[in-house]
Amino acid sequence: MDPNGVTTARFMDGFQPGFSKAEMHRTRDQTRRAIKRGELIQSKGCELCGWELKRLHKHHPRYDQHLNVLFLCVPCHVSVSVEERRLRHGARMADLRRANFGY
Repeated sequence: MDPNGVTTARFMDGFQPGFSKAEMHRTRDQTRRAIKRGELIQSKGCELCGWELKRLHKHHPRYDQHLNVLFLCVPCHVSVSVEERRLRHGARMADLRRANFGY
């Protein structure tokens, strides 16, 4: 669970609006192939915090741009994705929280 109380599994349910699961999987496969062919160089550490890990998550800000990838550790990947989701849902989510929880 991240500091904002969002688990990875719960977060992963929400794909980018406008893109299907098939598009997401196609982008994931294209990215893997690009890394194998040397078109995309995977960083050795998280691009946000610098934590060096053997296995990093590949974050795609948009699934239709398979070479536009951030290599992130799990905590940073969840944080970035949660923030993107908050920006998309912004005021609506704040209004719901206020109505339901009073903050």
